[in-house]
Amino acid sequence: MTDRRYANVWQKMLLEEQEEKERAAANAESQRMLDDYDRMLQGAAVDRQRNAERKLGYDTAALPASGGVTQPPPRLPYDFDLGDPLAGPGADGYLDGDIVVNGHHKTGYPSRTVFSPQDCVTRQVGWQNAKNHKEGYGYRAYCDFTDGTGGIVIAHMQPDTIPPSGTLIGANEPMGRYGNPATGDVTGPHLHRGQYDSSGRLIPPNLPSPFRERGQMLSPYGMRTLRGRTRMHKGEDWIE
Repeated sequence: MTDRRYANVWQKMLLEEQEEKERAAANAESQRMLDDYDRMLQGAAVDRQRNAERKLGYDTAALPASGGVTQPPPRLPYDFDLGDPLAGPGADGYLDGDIVVNGHHKTGYPSRTVFSPQDCVTRQVGWQNAKNHKEGYGYRAYCDFTDGTGGIVIAHMQPDTIPPSGTLIGANEPMGRYGNPATGDVTGPHLHRGQYDSSGRLIPPNLPSPFRERGQMLSPYGMRTLRGRTRMHKGEDWIE
Protein backbone atom coordinates (compact mmCIF):
# COMPACT_ATOMS: atom_id res chain seq x y z
CA MET A 1 0.00 0.00 0.00
CA THR A 2 2.79 2.42 0.88
CA ASP A 3 4.63 1.87 -2.38
CA ARG A 4 1.46 2.38 -4.40
CA ARG A 5 0.66 5.62 -2.55
CA TYR A 6 4.09 7.07 -3.28
CA ALA A 7 3.90 5.88 -6.88
CA ASN A 8 0.62 7.77 -7.33
CA VAL A 9 2.09 10.91 -5.76
CA TRP A 10 5.15 10.70 -8.02
CA GLN A 11 2.99 10.24 -11.10
CA LYS A 12 0.88 13.23 -10.11
CA MET A 13 4.00 15.37 -9.69
CA LEU A 14 5.24 14.36 -13.14
CA LEU A 15 1.89 15.21 -14.72
CA GLU A 16 1.76 18.59 -12.99
CA GLU A 17 5.31 19.34 -14.10
CA GLN A 18 4.45 18.46 -17.71
CA GLU A 19 1.32 20.61 -17.61
CA GLU A 20 3.32 23.54 -16.24
CA LYS A 21 5.86 23.20 -19.06
CA GLU A 22 3.06 23.18 -21.64
CA ARG A 23 1.46 26.27 -20.09
CA ALA A 24 4.80 28.08 -20.08
CA ALA A 25 5.40 27.19 -23.74
CA ALA A 26 1.90 28.35 -24.71
CA ASN A 27 2.36 31.64 -22.82
CA ALA A 28 5.72 32.20 -24.50
CA GLU A 29 4.19 31.60 -27.93
CA SER A 30 1.31 33.98 -27.17
CA GLN A 31 3.76 36.65 -26.03
CA ARG A 32 5.85 36.17 -29.17
CA MET A 33 2.81 36.73 -31.38
CA LEU A 34 1.81 39.84 -29.40
CA ASP A 35 5.36 41.17 -29.70
CA ASP A 36 5.22 40.63 -33.49
CA TYR A 37 1.99 42.63 -33.66
CA ASP A 38 3.53 45.43 -31.59
CA ARG A 39 6.62 45.62 -33.81
CA MET A 40 4.46 45.84 -36.94
CA LEU A 41 2.36 48.60 -35.37
CA GLN A 42 5.43 50.57 -34.32
CA GLY A 43 6.81 50.38 -37.84
CA ALA A 44 3.47 51.43 -39.30
CA ALA A 45 3.27 54.45 -36.98
CA VAL A 46 6.79 55.60 -37.91
CA ASP A 47 6.10 55.33 -41.64
CA ARG A 48 2.78 57.13 -41.32
CA GLN A 49 4.43 60.00 -39.45
CA ARG A 50 7.20 60.31 -42.05
CA ASN A 51 4.67 60.58 -44.87
CA ALA A 52 1.97 62.56 -43.09
CA GLU A 53 2.49 65.64 -45.29
CA ARG A 54 2.83 63.82 -48.60
CA LYS A 55 0.01 64.08 -51.12
CA LEU A 56 -0.95 61.84 -53.99
CA GLY A 57 0.80 62.83 -57.19
CA TYR A 58 -2.25 62.50 -59.42
CA ASP A 59 -5.80 63.77 -59.76
CA THR A 60 -8.45 61.09 -59.29
CA ALA A 61 -10.87 63.14 -61.40
CA ALA A 62 -8.62 62.55 -64.40
CA LEU A 63 -9.00 58.77 -64.18
CA PRO A 64 -11.33 57.13 -66.71
CA ALA A 65 -14.90 56.65 -65.58
CA SER A 66 -14.86 52.98 -66.47
CA GLY A 67 -13.31 50.51 -68.84
CA GLY A 68 -10.31 48.30 -69.12
CA VAL A 69 -7.05 47.98 -67.28
CA THR A 70 -4.93 51.09 -66.79
CA GLN A 71 -1.48 51.72 -65.40
CA PRO A 72 -1.15 52.38 -61.66
CA PRO A 73 -0.60 55.89 -60.29
CA PRO A 74 2.83 56.82 -58.90
CA ARG A 75 3.89 54.98 -55.77
CA LEU A 76 4.36 56.81 -52.52
CA PRO A 77 7.94 56.57 -51.21
CA TYR A 78 7.57 53.64 -48.85
CA ASP A 79 10.58 51.37 -48.50
CA PHE A 80 9.77 48.06 -46.86
CA ASP A 81 12.18 45.21 -47.48
CA LEU A 82 9.52 42.78 -48.63
CA GLY A 83 10.76 41.94 -52.11
CA ASP A 84 8.69 42.88 -55.16
CA PRO A 85 5.00 42.13 -54.54
CA LEU A 86 4.26 42.70 -58.24
CA ALA A 87 6.64 40.05 -59.56
CA GLY A 88 5.05 37.65 -62.00
CA PRO A 89 1.57 38.24 -63.43
CA GLY A 90 1.29 41.72 -61.89
CA ALA A 91 4.71 43.01 -62.96
CA ASP A 92 3.25 45.62 -65.33
CA GLY A 93 0.69 46.90 -62.88
CA TYR A 94 -2.12 44.55 -63.86
CA LEU A 95 -4.14 42.42 -61.49
CA ASP A 96 -5.68 39.07 -62.31
CA GLY A 97 -9.41 38.44 -62.51
CA ASP A 98 -11.67 41.46 -62.88
CA ILE A 99 -9.84 43.83 -60.52
CA VAL A 100 -7.54 46.61 -61.75
CA VAL A 101 -5.13 48.80 -59.88
CA ASN A 102 -6.82 52.21 -59.86
CA GLY A 103 -10.26 51.37 -58.48
CA HIS A 104 -11.98 51.26 -61.88
CA HIS A 105 -13.08 47.81 -62.83
CA LYS A 106 -15.21 45.63 -65.05
CA THR A 107 -18.63 44.47 -63.93
CA GLY A 108 -18.85 41.25 -62.01
CA TYR A 109 -16.43 40.31 -59.28
CA PRO A 110 -14.83 36.95 -58.59
CA SER A 111 -15.53 35.30 -55.27
CA ARG A 112 -13.49 36.29 -52.20
CA THR A 113 -13.26 39.91 -53.40
CA VAL A 114 -12.67 42.29 -50.48
CA PHE A 115 -14.10 45.83 -50.65
CA SER A 116 -12.84 49.00 -49.01
CA PRO A 117 -15.00 50.49 -46.21
CA GLN A 118 -13.95 54.03 -47.18
CA ASP A 119 -11.42 55.98 -49.26
CA CYS A 120 -7.91 54.78 -48.47
CA VAL A 121 -4.36 54.58 -49.84
CA THR A 122 -2.45 51.30 -49.93
CA ARG A 123 1.01 50.88 -48.47
CA GLN A 124 3.34 48.08 -47.36
CA VAL A 125 1.78 45.69 -49.88
CA GLY A 126 3.49 42.29 -49.92
CA TRP A 127 4.53 39.37 -47.78
CA GLN A 128 5.00 39.80 -44.04
CA ASN A 129 8.01 37.52 -44.48
CA ALA A 130 9.20 37.24 -48.07
CA LYS A 131 11.21 34.13 -47.17
CA ASN A 132 8.37 32.32 -45.41
CA HIS A 133 4.91 32.75 -46.93
CA LYS A 134 3.35 30.71 -44.13
CA GLU A 135 4.29 33.19 -41.41
CA GLY A 136 1.92 35.60 -39.69
CA TYR A 137 -0.26 37.68 -42.01
CA GLY A 138 1.10 36.07 -45.17
CA TYR A 139 0.38 38.40 -48.11
CA ARG A 140 -1.10 41.58 -46.69
CA ALA A 141 -1.49 45.34 -47.08
CA TYR A 142 -2.02 48.33 -44.84
CA CYS A 143 -4.56 50.84 -46.16
CA ASP A 144 -4.60 54.33 -44.61
CA PHE A 145 -7.94 56.19 -44.60
CA THR A 146 -7.67 59.49 -46.46
CA ASP A 147 -9.50 61.35 -43.67
CA GLY A 148 -6.59 60.68 -41.29
CA THR A 149 -8.58 58.62 -38.79
CA GLY A 150 -6.48 55.47 -39.19
CA GLY A 151 -6.95 52.57 -41.56
CA ILE A 152 -7.14 48.81 -41.94
CA VAL A 153 -4.84 45.87 -42.52
CA ILE A 154 -6.06 43.05 -44.77
CA ALA A 155 -4.22 39.75 -44.42
CA HIS A 156 -4.02 36.22 -45.84
CA MET A 157 -4.63 37.73 -49.27
CA GLN A 158 -4.00 36.25 -52.70
CA PRO A 159 -0.71 37.59 -54.10
CA ASP A 160 -0.92 40.16 -56.91
CA THR A 161 -4.60 40.97 -56.38
CA ILE A 162 -3.92 44.05 -54.22
CA PRO A 163 -3.05 47.38 -55.88
CA PRO A 164 0.56 48.50 -55.32
CA SER A 165 1.59 50.83 -52.52
CA GLY A 166 0.43 54.40 -53.10
CA THR A 167 -2.83 53.49 -54.87
CA LEU A 168 -6.00 55.35 -53.93
CA ILE A 169 -8.96 53.00 -53.49
CA GLY A 170 -12.43 54.53 -53.22
CA ALA A 171 -15.08 53.54 -50.73
CA ASN A 172 -16.82 50.28 -51.66
CA GLU A 173 -14.22 49.56 -54.34
CA PRO A 174 -12.35 46.21 -54.62
CA MET A 175 -9.09 45.89 -52.69
CA GLY A 176 -8.12 42.35 -53.71
CA ARG A 177 -9.09 38.79 -52.84
CA TYR A 178 -8.22 36.61 -49.90
CA GLY A 179 -6.10 33.61 -50.80
CA ASN A 180 -7.27 30.12 -51.67
CA PRO A 181 -5.03 28.36 -50.86
CA ALA A 182 -4.50 30.58 -47.86
CA THR A 183 -1.34 32.57 -47.14
CA GLY A 184 0.23 33.09 -43.71
CA ASP A 185 -0.17 31.18 -40.47
CA VAL A 186 -3.75 29.97 -40.88
CA THR A 187 -5.78 26.80 -40.80
CA GLY A 188 -7.78 27.60 -43.94
CA PRO A 189 -8.72 30.36 -46.45
CA HIS A 190 -10.23 33.49 -44.91
CA LEU A 191 -9.77 37.25 -44.64
CA HIS A 192 -8.22 38.74 -41.51
CA ARG A 193 -9.12 42.42 -41.24
CA GLY A 194 -7.79 44.66 -38.49
CA GLN A 195 -8.53 48.34 -37.87
CA TYR A 196 -6.04 50.82 -36.43
CA ASP A 197 -6.47 54.38 -35.21
CA SER A 198 -4.48 57.46 -36.23
CA SER A 199 -1.62 56.48 -33.89
CA GLY A 200 -1.33 53.00 -35.44
CA ARG A 201 -2.90 51.16 -32.49
CA LEU A 202 -5.15 48.21 -33.35
CA ILE A 203 -8.69 48.80 -32.11
CA PRO A 204 -11.98 46.84 -32.17
CA PRO A 205 -13.24 47.22 -35.77
CA ASN A 206 -16.36 49.28 -36.35
CA LEU A 207 -16.80 48.59 -40.05
CA PRO A 208 -19.34 47.08 -42.45
CA SER A 209 -18.88 43.66 -43.99
CA PRO A 210 -15.82 43.50 -46.27
CA PHE A 211 -17.99 41.67 -48.83
CA ARG A 212 -20.70 44.28 -49.46
CA GLU A 213 -23.11 43.05 -46.79
CA ARG A 214 -22.36 39.44 -47.66
CA GLY A 215 -19.97 37.08 -45.95
CA GLN A 216 -19.77 35.56 -42.50
CA MET A 217 -17.61 36.57 -39.56
CA LEU A 218 -15.78 33.55 -38.19
CA SER A 219 -13.94 35.15 -35.30
CA PRO A 220 -14.42 38.62 -33.75
CA TYR A 221 -11.90 40.95 -32.15
CA GLY A 222 -10.95 39.96 -28.59
CA MET A 223 -9.70 37.10 -26.48
CA ARG A 224 -10.14 33.60 -27.83
CA THR A 225 -8.89 30.09 -27.23
CA LEU A 226 -6.90 28.53 -30.06
CA ARG A 227 -5.08 25.22 -30.00
CA GLY A 228 -5.44 24.97 -26.24
CA ARG A 229 -4.21 28.48 -25.42
CA THR A 230 -5.82 31.86 -24.94
CA ARG A 231 -4.56 34.90 -26.78
CA MET A 232 -5.69 38.28 -28.05
CA HIS A 233 -7.18 38.24 -31.54
CA LYS A 234 -6.55 41.77 -32.81
CA GLY A 235 -8.97 41.78 -35.71
CA GLU A 236 -11.83 39.93 -37.37
CA ASP A 237 -11.80 36.78 -39.51
CA TRP A 238 -14.26 36.62 -42.43
CA ILE A 239 -15.20 34.29 -45.26
CA GLU A 240 -17.49 34.76 -48.23
